[in-house]
Amino acid sequence: MRSKFATASDHTAVTLMFDHQELTYQLTRQPEQWVAKKRGDGLTKRPAKVELSVMRDGQEIDAFTKANTVAKEISDILPLDDTQFRQIVLLPQGDFRKFLDANSNDKEKLLRDLFGTGIYDQWTQALKQQAKNQQAASAKQLTRAELLRDQFNWAEAPDQTVPLADVAPLMTDELEQQQQTVTTLTATATAKR
Repeated sequence: MRSKFATASDHTAVTLMFDHQELTYQLTRQPEQWVAKKRGDGLTKRPAKVELSVMRDGQEIDAFTKANTVAKEISDILPLDDTQFRQIVLLPQGDFRKFLDANSNDKEKLLRDLFGTGIYDQWTQALKQQAKNQQAASAKQLTRAELLRDQFNWAEAPDQTVPLADVAPLMTDELEQQQQTVTTLTATATAKR
């Protein structure tokens, strides 16, 4: 983007220097632009250009001039995309009130995007789904256990207020008593023959 006030002899470029983890970075971007020819009249088209220099203690230790490589390096240094960066910059420049007035869902989405916490939201949703599935399985097992209790052939059925967890040992005791009764009756019938 070139200012409409720039003359053909003006060279347009933006340089940003910043420090990060004991290194100094200098990023220079030049947009595609029409500039005056060095010799003669007329204009010549100068292509877009980008350069990233990495320095330690004032000495250049690395330089990148390909747009894709520079974009990757910047992304590695500052893991925000252009939209997230604009959101961070815009908050202090007038949209802070808009952020404060936004509903909770919009704030949550903005902050999740800004700080990269989407993975925790996915994890939370997965845990909620797992808990829901476990509750459904438990409810199904409870229904089956209640059905078994109701269909069991009791000599004397326990009160319906007895917790289901306490019914299983009662069923075991009942089965043992019924088995003893069958054994006794079989032995008596065999003896009478």
